[in-house]
Amino acid sequence: MPHDFSEHSAVLSERFAPSFLLVANMSRTVLLLTVLVITIIGVFANDTEENFWNNELYDEDKAMAADFDFNVTAVSVTRSEVMNRAKQWVSKKIPYCQCNGPMECCGHCPYCSTHRCDCSGYVSWCWKLPYGYTTRTLSQVSNKISKSQLQPGDILLKPGSHVIIFGGWANSAKTQYHAYQEPGCHNAGPHHAYASVQKYPSSGYAPYRYKSIK
Repeated sequence: MPHDFSEHSAVLSERFAPSFLLVANMSRTVLLLTVLVITIIGVFANDTEENFWNNELYDEDKAMAADFDFNVTAVSVTRSEVMNRAKQWVSKKIPYCQCNGPMECCGHCPYCSTHRCDCSGYVSWCWKLPYGYTTRTLSQVSNKISKSQLQPGDILLKPGSHVIIFGGWANSAKTQYHAYQEPGCHNAGPHHAYASVQKYPSSGYAPYRYKSIK
């Protein structure tokens, strides 16, 4: 005579139903927490240097206390000075840092009270600007030029994204150039100022020249 499993199934269902519900609820909770963590990481990752001046973590009083004047007029600088200053950061391997919290800082930045150690802060320091401009505001103190006009000390600027110091052509065809930059914390590295040879052109970048460069 066939065995009737319906009674056993009912007992098993009654016994293990709460466990199944618990596992389902735990899985749903883990999923929600994962989505929340990813969302938070995305928010911090998008907290770029353009938000620097509005970030309340920036200690403007500290900068002022250091006798730093945000209204000082930019001074002139020679091309050799720009490149020497750029190479100084490279030799010291000064880490990338937006100076507005740990999420966008790869190490100690000695210029947080003035310029920052991100890509545009690097350019601002090399150009001897009175404080750290951003990739959106560097065009206020520079003029757009053509590829044929590029000289060491000029920059390749992608507003709202990144800026690179042009160190000269790496080949006679002018398809590669010597680049000096602070690359950021979220790429493969290095996470400090470094020099390399890059292809030209790079999508979205345009050459600019500081108005007070000699």
